[in-house]
Amino acid sequence: MLEFWQRDYSMDRGKVSRALALAVILCLVLAGSVYAAAPTIVTVDTGGADVVGYYSSLAINSSGNAVIGYFDDSNNDLKLAICNDLACSAPSVQTLAPSGGQGTYTSLQLASGNIPVIAYYTFPAEDMRLLRCNDATCSTFSDTIVDSGQAGSHNSMVLNSSGNPVMSYYDAGGVNGDLRVGICANATCTVSTITSVDVGANDAGLFTSLRLDASGFPVVAYYDADADSVNLARCHDAVCTTSTLTVVDSSSHVGFDGISLQLDSSGNPVMSYYDVDNTRLKLAHCTNATCTGVVINEVDNAGNVGQYSSMKLDGGNPVISYYDSTNGDLKLARCQDANCASADISVVDSTGDVGWDTSLQLGSVYISYFDQSNGDLKLAYLPDAQAAVEESAPATLPETGFARGRSTQLAPQAVAYVATDLRLSIPSQGVDARIVGVPAADGNWDVSWLGSQVGHLEGTAWPTWVGNSVLTGHVWNADNTPGVFAGVRSLAYGDQIEVQADGQTYVYEVRETRLVLPRNLGVLNRYDGYAWLTLVTCEGYNPFTQDYIFRRVVSAVLVNVK
Repeated sequence: MLEFWQRDYSMDRGKVSRALALAVILCLVLAGSVYAAAPTIVTVDTGGADVVGYYSSLAINSSGNAVIGYFDDSNNDLKLAICNDLACSAPSVQTLAPSGGQGTYTSLQLASGNIPVIAYYTFPAEDMRLLRCNDATCSTFSDTIVDSGQAGSHNSMVLNSSGNPVMSYYDAGGVNGDLRVGICANATCTVSTITSVDVGANDAGLFTSLRLDASGFPVVAYYDADADSVNLARCHDAVCTTSTLTVVDSSSHVGFDGISLQLDSSGNPVMSYYDVDNTRLKLAHCTNATCTGVVINEVDNAGNVGQYSSMKLDGGNPVISYYDSTNGDLKLARCQDANCASADISVVDSTGDVGWDTSLQLGSVYISYFDQSNGDLKLAYLPDAQAAVEESAPATLPETGFARGRSTQLAPQAVAYVATDLRLSIPSQGVDARIVGVPAADGNWDVSWLGSQVGHLEGTAWPTWVGNSVLTGHVWNADNTPGVFAGVRSLAYGDQIEVQADGQTYVYEVRETRLVLPRNLGVLNRYDGYAWLTLVTCEGYNPFTQDYIFRRVVSAVLVNVK
């Protein structure tokens, strides 16, 4: 194994790329996370006698905790809940906007520093607005009218590479009811470009779901009310001055009560949605960027199921949360392939009538949703179970933390590390470290002797190349001092990580950070045509067992070479 590893490092880049790709396929064969653990269900906001929890929108902060924007129907208020632990046992809940029709159709994202940013719709003013918190706890905020004149419902918002909001929404005051896209020129959206994307004869633009492609161009799935169809708009530039509009599914009354869009590793759209006429959950996977070709499958048809779906991709396979109207349950479907020809389906919450307005995030599974029986906002948390891997592959992510409060005597180093000319730096944390190659041997990556170095895990892409390069470092050293990755947990969206190689500096920006269990090898399996850098270290030290419960995983994408 060591001889093979050293030979790989000495090959030319094309040969190493092929060798590492083969190593990923033959040695790791990662199947993504499975969600077999029992869910933890918590009521985040009871509202007392009030009805709270409509239009929930969920994000996960750098501590792995949920942050949820939602609507207080009794008081017409926009609210924010910030969880202080994984299970959200003691959330901080606050009202963000004054009474009088604030906060429907919420869409929340977290900017760098865990700053909540929320797009929402007001009535009776009928405005599209953006609220940006000034700190992670949202003690103060700015609030901007982005569009007006009955515009802003059914919105979806993401942050672009500059951290500025981009949103899709319905303009009820348009020619016939139009789909619009708003692109903010700054973080608070005091300046923006508004484009009417679909202004045809039909009433189009409800239940929008927005993503940005690799060029930063908006892609929007939406409902055409007159045609009863699921449609797709693919913009040809960042402000959507031109676009291609495609009907994805018009087989029946489809798309009402929720559409959720993601882009696969080739940039092709994937959509979950509700078939009203046949009362079932469907999934459409486009075979090209504009969706002129598409594979459509029924995911769940057991009764009246599929409303309020929220979908994410896990290793290319869709995972969908949704409402079972027949039984009043919150359900989760984990597709077994990219087109969802088959799926593992489970009931997450069946206590009363629950499951409207679901919002899903992965890592572990987090779902925010509305409890109709009690008028409450709820959260379901399902920790990761073991990823499916072959026996010959490492069984767990590397252990990168030693016991705290004492020095640890290391066993003799069994496997030699491989020298490279690469260095890793994290400017915000003052980290500058040499990168060495860590071979997989005897079913694990032994990183005990890394010290102040950073280890590149065998079987993952070479740093700076297309694919997922995984680097690991100690959170706590054997000599009872903080490790080189002690501050990795504080990294957030937009923070920069650099790799020095071949006389150049490769600049990556953080796109997600999450906690996983040690056996979740699925975090290594990311190949979507981009160059990713994934940092892995330990977190959650248990003084009783003197080990670490979780692994912190920070994923960053290459944005510049200088």
